[in-house]
Amino acid sequence: MTKRIILFLALAAIAIASTQQAGALTFENPLKVNTIGGLLDRVINFLIAISVPILTAVVLYAAFVLLTSEGKPEKFNQAMMIIVYAAIGFGIVLISKGIALVIAQIL
Repeated sequence: MTKRIILFLALAAIAIASTQQAGALTFENPLKVNTIGGLLDRVINFLIAISVPILTAVVLYAAFVLLTSEGKPEKFNQAMMIIVYAAIGFGIVLISKGIALVIAQIL
């Protein structure tokens, strides 16, 4: 582990030394945002993009539990609660986008 750190630091020093000879050291913004609001918007959009497939998988799992319940009320209720919790979680993610937009309009 320490050998990797030493190697990383040596490579970083070489990279810095070579860029200083060529000109000023500049870093490009990898996120392409300049404000906290822009960063928040990108994070929320990422969460929405991730939550849609997760919601689909959870609902399919709940459907599987429902179909394999064999008439047992506890399994049926478990499947219904899974669907309810998935809907609540997805609603929270969607509401976060709305809250961010409202805060952006206020500020």
